[in-house]
Amino acid sequence: TKSPRNPQVKIVSESKPFCRGLCSDFNKRKAVNNKIRPVDGKTPSLTQAQEIWSDRLVLVATQELRDSVLFGDGVDPTLPLSDTDYCILEAIGQSRRDGIFRT
Repeated sequence: TKSPRNPQVKIVSESKPFCRGLCSDFNKRKAVNNKIRPVDGKTPSLTQAQEIWSDRLVLVATQELRDSVLFGDGVDPTLPLSDTDYCILEAIGQSRRDGIFRT
């Protein structure tokens, strides 16, 4: 399924912990890790998670993993890149994921 394009997406740049990218709901997000991975070990199934959170549940990869997907092995990870440049690359990656290869 192709995700809809959101014209309200904002550039996110946080220093603690380091996080950057495109996200329209960054300041509204709430961590539910303790509910997804409870101490008692009773992890909800995908069906249960969908019943509980519906389309509000979003999985977010670590910044390191997101960088790895965008840059692969051929780019120096210490290469200076502005937040805007990073977000352009991220938007290109999202478009390719959605099957949009040109504008």
